[in-house]
Amino acid sequence: MSDQNASPYRIQAVHDAFRVLESLVNSGQPMTAIEVSAATGISRNRSFRLLKTMEEIGYIRSADGGSAHRPTLKLFSIGQKVASELSVEQVARPVLEELCKTVNETVYLTTQQGDDVVCLITIESMQMVRITAQPGNRWPLGRGAAGEALLLGAEEAFRDDYLERHPAVEKRWPHVTEHFELKGVTYVDGREGRTSDEGVIAMGIPVHGSTSDTNYAMCVTWPVTRAGVDIEQLMIEMKSSAAVLKLEMGF
Repeated sequence: MSDQNASPYRIQAVHDAFRVLESLVNSGQPMTAIEVSAATGISRNRSFRLLKTMEEIGYIRSADGGSAHRPTLKLFSIGQKVASELSVEQVARPVLEELCKTVNETVYLTTQQGDDVVCLITIESMQMVRITAQPGNRWPLGRGAAGEALLLGAEEAFRDDYLERHPAVEKRWPHVTEHFELKGVTYVDGREGRTSDEGVIAMGIPVHGSTSDTNYAMCVTWPVTRAGVDIEQLMIEMKSSAAVLKLEMGF
Protein backbone atom coordinates (compact mmCIF):
# COMPACT_ATOMS: atom_id res chain seq x y z
CA MET A 1 0.00 0.00 0.00
CA SER A 2 1.35 3.43 -0.92
CA ASP A 3 1.45 6.11 1.73
CA GLN A 4 2.10 9.68 0.63
CA ASN A 5 2.78 10.69 4.25
CA ALA A 6 5.44 8.00 4.79
CA SER A 7 8.64 9.16 6.46
CA PRO A 8 11.78 8.71 4.36
CA TYR A 9 13.20 6.84 7.36
CA ARG A 10 10.37 4.32 7.54
CA ILE A 11 11.24 0.62 7.64
CA GLN A 12 8.13 -0.81 6.02
CA ALA A 13 8.42 -4.25 7.63
CA VAL A 14 8.46 -2.71 11.11
CA HIS A 15 5.57 -0.39 10.22
CA ASP A 16 3.50 -3.33 8.95
CA ALA A 17 4.36 -5.47 11.98
CA PHE A 18 2.95 -2.89 14.37
CA ARG A 19 -0.16 -2.45 12.24
CA VAL A 20 -0.73 -6.21 12.40
CA LEU A 21 -0.17 -6.23 16.16
CA GLU A 22 -2.56 -3.32 16.70
CA SER A 23 -5.13 -5.08 14.56
CA LEU A 24 -4.91 -8.19 16.75
CA VAL A 25 -5.17 -6.15 19.97
CA ASN A 26 -8.10 -4.05 18.78
CA SER A 27 -10.00 -7.04 17.42
CA GLY A 28 -10.46 -8.60 20.85
CA GLN A 29 -10.53 -12.06 19.31
CA PRO A 30 -8.11 -14.40 17.47
CA MET A 31 -7.44 -13.52 13.84
CA THR A 32 -6.10 -15.50 10.91
CA ALA A 33 -3.68 -14.11 8.32
CA ILE A 34 -6.62 -13.73 5.93
CA GLU A 35 -8.55 -11.65 8.50
CA VAL A 36 -5.48 -9.57 9.34
CA SER A 37 -4.92 -8.91 5.65
CA ALA A 38 -8.53 -7.76 5.23
CA ALA A 39 -8.28 -5.49 8.28
CA THR A 40 -4.95 -3.87 7.41
CA GLY A 41 -4.65 -4.07 3.63
CA ILE A 42 -1.32 -5.87 4.01
CA SER A 43 -1.00 -8.83 1.67
CA ARG A 44 -2.05 -12.26 2.96
CA ASN A 45 1.44 -13.71 2.49
CA ARG A 46 3.13 -10.81 4.31
CA SER A 47 0.55 -10.93 7.12
CA PHE A 48 1.22 -14.65 7.56
CA ARG A 49 4.98 -14.12 7.76
CA LEU A 50 4.62 -11.25 10.22
CA LEU A 51 2.33 -13.31 12.44
CA LYS A 52 4.81 -16.18 12.47
CA THR A 53 7.69 -13.82 13.30
CA MET A 54 5.80 -12.27 16.21
CA GLU A 55 4.80 -15.73 17.40
CA GLU A 56 8.47 -16.76 17.35
CA ILE A 57 9.48 -13.92 19.69
CA GLY A 58 6.51 -14.39 22.00
CA TYR A 59 4.23 -11.43 21.33
CA ILE A 60 1.40 -13.54 19.95
CA ARG A 61 0.45 -17.20 20.08
CA SER A 62 -1.71 -19.60 18.12
CA ALA A 63 -5.23 -19.88 19.47
CA ASP A 64 -5.98 -23.54 20.27
CA GLY A 65 -3.26 -24.68 17.91
CA GLY A 66 -5.13 -23.35 14.87
CA SER A 67 -4.32 -20.75 12.25
CA ALA A 68 -5.75 -17.84 14.25
CA HIS A 69 -3.53 -15.86 16.63
CA ARG A 70 -4.00 -13.74 19.74
CA PRO A 71 -1.66 -11.40 21.69
CA THR A 72 0.19 -12.71 24.74
CA LEU A 73 0.76 -11.12 28.15
CA LYS A 74 4.24 -10.13 27.01
CA LEU A 75 2.57 -6.99 25.64
CA PHE A 76 0.91 -6.37 29.00
CA SER A 77 4.27 -6.71 30.76
CA ILE A 78 5.85 -4.08 28.50
CA GLY A 79 2.85 -1.78 28.92
CA GLN A 80 3.05 -2.07 32.70
CA LYS A 81 6.72 -1.05 32.66
CA VAL A 82 5.94 1.99 30.54
CA ALA A 83 2.95 2.92 32.70
CA SER A 84 5.05 2.67 35.87
CA GLU A 85 7.45 5.29 34.50
CA LEU A 86 4.95 7.65 32.91
CA SER A 87 1.73 9.29 33.97
CA VAL A 88 -0.68 11.62 32.25
CA GLU A 89 0.77 14.40 34.39
CA GLN A 90 4.35 13.72 33.30
CA VAL A 91 3.45 13.40 29.63
CA ALA A 92 0.93 16.22 29.31
CA ARG A 93 2.35 18.95 31.55
CA PRO A 94 5.32 19.93 29.29
CA VAL A 95 2.99 20.21 26.27
CA LEU A 96 0.49 22.34 28.20
CA GLU A 97 3.25 24.53 29.61
CA GLU A 98 4.63 25.18 26.13
CA LEU A 99 1.18 26.11 24.82
CA CYS A 100 0.57 28.43 27.79
CA LYS A 101 3.93 30.09 27.16
CA THR A 102 3.07 30.57 23.48
CA VAL A 103 -0.46 31.98 23.86
CA ASN A 104 -0.06 33.51 27.36
CA GLU A 105 -3.48 32.29 28.44
CA THR A 106 -4.58 29.61 30.90
CA VAL A 107 -4.45 26.05 29.56
CA TYR A 108 -5.90 22.99 31.20
CA LEU A 109 -6.45 19.29 30.56
CA THR A 110 -9.71 17.62 31.53
CA THR A 111 -11.12 14.12 31.52
CA GLN A 112 -14.60 12.62 31.61
CA GLN A 113 -15.86 10.80 34.69
CA GLY A 114 -19.44 9.68 34.19
CA ASP A 115 -21.55 12.78 33.54
CA ASP A 116 -18.84 15.11 34.82
CA VAL A 117 -15.83 17.01 33.52
CA VAL A 118 -12.84 16.74 35.88
CA CYS A 119 -9.91 19.14 35.64
CA LEU A 120 -6.62 17.22 35.77
CA ILE A 121 -3.91 19.81 35.08
CA THR A 122 -3.99 23.60 34.98
CA ILE A 123 -1.23 25.87 33.68
CA GLU A 124 -2.19 29.43 34.61
CA SER A 125 -1.50 32.46 32.48
CA MET A 126 0.96 34.96 33.95
CA GLN A 127 -1.38 37.83 33.13
CA MET A 128 -2.89 39.80 36.01
CA VAL A 129 -6.47 39.03 34.97
CA ARG A 130 -6.89 35.36 34.07
CA ILE A 131 -9.32 32.48 34.15
CA THR A 132 -8.44 29.31 36.02
CA ALA A 133 -9.78 25.91 37.01
CA GLN A 134 -8.14 24.04 39.86
CA PRO A 135 -7.18 20.36 39.47
CA GLY A 136 -10.02 18.29 40.89
CA ASN A 137 -12.72 20.84 39.99
CA ARG A 138 -15.78 19.23 38.44
CA TRP A 139 -18.62 20.55 36.32
CA PRO A 140 -21.32 18.99 34.10
CA LEU A 141 -20.38 17.38 30.82
CA GLY A 142 -21.47 19.43 27.83
CA ARG A 143 -20.90 22.71 29.68
CA GLY A 144 -18.12 25.04 28.58
CA ALA A 145 -15.58 24.46 25.84
CA ALA A 146 -13.93 21.53 27.63
CA GLY A 147 -17.27 19.89 28.45
CA GLU A 148 -18.39 20.17 24.85
CA ALA A 149 -15.07 18.77 23.59
CA LEU A 150 -15.32 15.81 25.96
CA LEU A 151 -18.87 15.10 24.85
CA LEU A 152 -17.75 15.22 21.23
CA GLY A 153 -15.05 12.66 22.06
CA ALA A 154 -17.37 10.37 24.01
CA GLU A 155 -18.76 7.10 22.67
CA GLU A 156 -21.70 7.76 20.36
CA ALA A 157 -24.17 5.68 22.41
CA PHE A 158 -23.21 7.53 25.60
CA ARG A 159 -23.42 10.91 23.86
CA ASP A 160 -26.89 10.19 22.46
CA ASP A 161 -28.11 9.09 25.88
CA TYR A 162 -26.60 12.12 27.59
CA LEU A 163 -28.17 14.55 25.14
CA GLU A 164 -31.55 12.89 25.60
CA ARG A 165 -31.22 13.37 29.37
CA HIS A 166 -30.07 17.00 29.07
CA PRO A 167 -32.44 18.91 26.75
CA ALA A 168 -30.62 22.24 27.22
CA VAL A 169 -27.36 20.73 25.92
CA GLU A 170 -29.20 18.89 23.16
CA LYS A 171 -30.84 22.13 22.00
CA ARG A 172 -27.51 23.82 21.29
CA TRP A 173 -25.71 20.66 20.15
CA PRO A 174 -26.23 21.26 16.40
CA HIS A 175 -24.41 24.58 16.81
CA VAL A 176 -21.57 22.88 18.71
CA THR A 177 -21.07 20.19 16.07
CA GLU A 178 -21.38 22.67 13.20
CA HIS A 179 -18.67 24.89 14.71
CA PHE A 180 -16.43 21.89 15.42
CA GLU A 181 -16.78 20.55 11.88
CA LEU A 182 -15.90 24.00 10.53
CA LYS A 183 -13.10 24.99 12.91
CA GLY A 184 -11.93 21.79 14.61
CA VAL A 185 -12.45 23.24 18.12
CA THR A 186 -15.32 23.98 20.47
CA TYR A 187 -15.89 27.61 21.42
CA VAL A 188 -17.82 29.43 24.13
CA ASP A 189 -18.10 33.18 24.51
CA GLY A 190 -19.27 34.67 27.80
CA ARG A 191 -20.74 37.64 25.95
CA GLU A 192 -23.44 35.43 24.41
CA GLY A 193 -25.60 35.41 27.54
CA ARG A 194 -25.12 31.91 28.99
CA THR A 195 -24.80 32.35 32.75
CA SER A 196 -22.43 29.38 33.08
CA ASP A 197 -19.90 31.03 30.73
CA GLU A 198 -20.25 34.63 31.91
CA GLY A 199 -16.97 36.52 31.72
CA VAL A 200 -15.16 33.65 29.98
CA ILE A 201 -14.06 32.90 26.44
CA ALA A 202 -12.67 29.42 25.84
CA MET A 203 -11.79 26.90 23.16
CA GLY A 204 -11.62 23.14 23.63
CA ILE A 205 -10.38 20.22 21.59
CA PRO A 206 -10.74 16.44 22.16
CA VAL A 207 -7.49 14.58 22.80
CA HIS A 208 -8.69 11.10 22.12
CA GLY A 209 -7.74 8.24 19.85
CA SER A 210 -9.26 4.94 18.82
CA THR A 211 -6.92 2.97 21.12
CA SER A 212 -7.69 5.04 24.23
CA ASP A 213 -10.16 3.96 26.90
CA THR A 214 -10.09 7.41 28.52
CA ASN A 215 -11.60 10.57 27.13
CA TYR A 216 -9.52 13.76 27.43
CA ALA A 217 -9.93 17.34 26.25
CA MET A 218 -7.56 20.30 26.24
CA CYS A 219 -8.83 23.84 26.73
CA VAL A 220 -7.51 27.39 26.47
CA THR A 221 -9.46 30.08 28.32
CA TRP A 222 -9.25 33.83 28.81
CA PRO A 223 -11.44 36.67 30.13
CA VAL A 224 -13.83 38.58 27.87
CA THR A 225 -11.79 41.69 28.60
CA ARG A 226 -9.26 40.25 26.13
CA ALA A 227 -11.86 39.40 23.50
CA GLY A 228 -9.64 40.90 20.81
CA VAL A 229 -7.17 37.98 20.97
CA ASP A 230 -6.16 36.53 17.58
CA ILE A 231 -8.57 33.57 17.52
CA GLU A 232 -7.27 32.07 14.29
CA GLN A 233 -3.65 32.01 15.49
CA LEU A 234 -4.70 30.62 18.84
CA MET A 235 -6.56 27.81 17.08
CA ILE A 236 -3.46 26.96 15.07
CA GLU A 237 -1.34 26.77 18.22
CA MET A 238 -3.97 24.75 20.05
CA LYS A 239 -4.40 22.20 17.28
CA SER A 240 -0.64 21.83 16.99
CA SER A 241 -0.30 21.20 20.74
CA ALA A 242 -3.22 18.73 20.70
CA ALA A 243 -1.50 16.79 17.92
CA VAL A 244 1.73 16.64 19.94
CA LEU A 245 -0.19 15.57 23.05
CA LYS A 246 -1.92 12.78 21.14
CA LEU A 247 1.45 11.47 20.01
CA GLU A 248 2.96 11.74 23.48
CA MET A 249 -0.01 9.90 24.99
CA GLY A 250 0.17 7.19 22.35
CA PHE A 251 -3.16 7.88 20.68
